[in-house]
Amino acid sequence: MRLIYDPLEQALWASGSPIAVVRHRTALDPSGVPIGAQVSLELDGGAFYPAEQGALEEAVRSGEPACPNLELAARWSGSSRPPADPQPAREAAWFAAELHASRLQEVARLDPYEWRRRLAGRLRAAEKEALEQVVVLSDFRRRYAACAAARARRGPGRGLRGIGLALCSQEDGTLGAMRLVLGKDGTLSIFTALASSEPWLAELFRRQAARLLELEPAAVQVQLADTSDLPPGPGGSVGRALGPGLRLLELCCRDLRRRGRPATITRRAAGGRAERSWAATVVEVEVDPATLELRCRSLWLALDVGRVEDERLYRDIAEGEALRALERIAPSRRPWAREPRFHPSAAPHGLPQLHVHFLPRGVRAGYRAWERLPSLGVAPAFAAAASQATGLFLDRLPLTPEVVQQCLQSE
Repeated sequence: MRLIYDPLEQALWASGSPIAVVRHRTALDPSGVPIGAQVSLELDGGAFYPAEQGALEEAVRSGEPACPNLELAARWSGSSRPPADPQPAREAAWFAAELHASRLQEVARLDPYEWRRRLAGRLRAAEKEALEQVVVLSDFRRRYAACAAARARRGPGRGLRGIGLALCSQEDGTLGAMRLVLGKDGTLSIFTALASSEPWLAELFRRQAARLLELEPAAVQVQLADTSDLPPGPGGSVGRALGPGLRLLELCCRDLRRRGRPATITRRAAGGRAERSWAATVVEVEVDPATLELRCRSLWLALDVGRVEDERLYRDIAEGEALRALERIAPSRRPWAREPRFHPSAAPHGLPQLHVHFLPRGVRAGYRAWERLPSLGVAPAFAAAASQATGLFLDRLPLTPEVVQQCLQSE
């Protein structure tokens, strides 16, 4: 049996949907800089006890604000619902943290860029660079001021357009495993689950290994790992394969060059907090005054993902992730990202303008994991833009016209 969900059902009820409640309380000094915060996260682990308790800790760390006095509390409970995978928990944590930041900026009476600039001492260099790039690319400060002035003229609940800013990051986490077997005749077999999601990933791994070991591409084969012998790790993700997967392949090939033929190399890798990728996101949202439907007009992404092999390929993947995130956030009758490969080649009416920029890092920067990084900041930036446009504080997902109507009635 095959179940087919519409976008709203997928966002609300499909297995792997985020089932989390996150609460923030923050104290600001007179200049608007946070000096103390309390964060609590309650995650529904589903019908089974979570196999990886570390997923909860990772989600809490993902959303922790830059604050000197911080109190964190987290709880993972069980239920009869389908279990949520760890990634949506991280998305929920970032959504709450960044949306709360937009609320703090409003309380401090500062635009989002100025508020973050005052936190410059607590931000990393890559974080600052991504923020500066996306603000310049989107002309954020001018657009934000224009939207704020338009809402002030129309009054609360009557603004038609808003713009939001979010800054998110991702750690490498568990990167999986790989085994390379080099025979006397110069044939190479690569056993891994990291290249299993797309056929072209196996071809990329094959050509990369042939180049590093100076072999003919026809002499290299990529095969799925035997789970009884080599744990496949998380596998499956395009972003994980293009980031740490390629890095793991380089390390294995380096070891093979040292040993000669025949040889077998097995590596299991796990990332650390030092290896982070960053994404700065700006989303411009328009509200239909008659139907209260929220529509993304433009989206800008500045990504720091380390070494980029093929910028056009990486851009396609980032655009596809952003479009899928938009469809989850504000389900509509216009299916933006139904194609299995990244994003539709023939853009339907209503497709937002997408602008993706990768921060140059060069060959020595290495590969980093960036899985769903392009989509992490889309939800909080979209909600912040919708809040500015409507004059309401929209703090739940998905953002449907019914949610906007409920917030209007509660106001």
